[in-house]
Amino acid sequence: ERQATKSLAASIIVHCQTSLAAFKVPRYIEFISELPRTATRKVAKHELKGISPAGSRLSWDVGQWK
Repeated sequence: ERQATKSLAASIIVHCQTSLAAFKVPRYIEFISELPRTATRKVAKHELKGISPAGSRLSWDVGQWK
């Protein structure tokens, strides 16, 4: 299993910048151990919106890298 590091986040951003339009490149990279799920095992997207990237130690604000 790969460790969540700033260099991994940076490599993800570089890949996105080369593969996606500028407005689709993520502003934050956050690593979580598992995705929240509903009773039917679908991803609970409404719970993902409640996760704050600024409060996690495994998140990076890409805007600070520029």
